[in-house]
Amino acid sequence: MRKKHRKEMFLKITKYLSKKIEHLCTDEEFLLQEISDRTGISINRLSEIKNHHKYKWPVNERYLANFIGGGIVTIKEILENVDLTDEEKKELEGMTIYDLVQAARRRGHDVESVLKHLAVRDPEQKE
Repeated sequence: MRKKHRKEMFLKITKYLSKKIEHLCTDEEFLLQEISDRTGISINRLSEIKNHHKYKWPVNERYLANFIGGGIVTIKEILENVDLTDEEKKELEGMTIYDLVQAARRRGHDVESVLKHLAVRDPEQKE
């Protein structure tokens, strides 16, 4: 996917995240600090995302991963609620690893250790 199209996709996702943060703060009575604690995203950046109509800065893949990792949103939820092109859907579906990592962490798995082990292990080597 070209950089321009990727930016357009992330703008659409940012608009959704803006509504999601607004919902959490208004209806669920979350504080931006609580969302920040869950996602690792600064309160200032969360405020910019929440007020996307004013700043118009898209999130990037890292921020999206933080929202997923913090349990704020899932790839499935984005696919269901954001009007994406087929190419954008395919690109986003490639990011489902973030959902899987979050699920593994919730179950108490040390995902980083597992991935490091898999990255250095020779697949031809017998255990």
